[in-house]
Amino acid sequence: MGSTITFPFSFRAPHLLKQRKMDVSFKASYKLGDDVVHTRSTTSRISILPSAFAVPTGGMIGAVVGYIIKNTLVSNSSEVLINWGVLAGSVALGLVVSLLVSRKPETTKAITVEDLIGGLIIGVLSGLYSETVLTKLQTFL
Repeated sequence: MGSTITFPFSFRAPHLLKQRKMDVSFKASYKLGDDVVHTRSTTSRISILPSAFAVPTGGMIGAVVGYIIKNTLVSNSSEVLINWGVLAGSVALGLVVSLLVSRKPETTKAITVEDLIGGLIIGVLSGLYSETVLTKLQTFL
């Protein structure tokens, strides 16, 4: 006789910064023609992907860290001067680069970043080389 009833469901994991594997359990109880309650359960292991904001946030934070590292290590003077325009450009560059390399389900890319740590790494690289990249972009425009 075989009847099927489907109950769709969804869940959200807000502000998840890295991928996690979780166990999900489903339990169903039902009665057939008799008064006996039948119970069935199943457990599955699923992967929960990080939030969409994790990579861009990591890219912007990493760009600030990369800019600070570049300013403190490369600077010869004991006084650290912050060029706010270059810092803002570095953050914008970190955001753009992290958005370009962030994981998208429909595409395959040579470089793909999936979580906050990957965004931080891309952002630090953007911050370290922001002046060079911004100067090259300025020559094109």
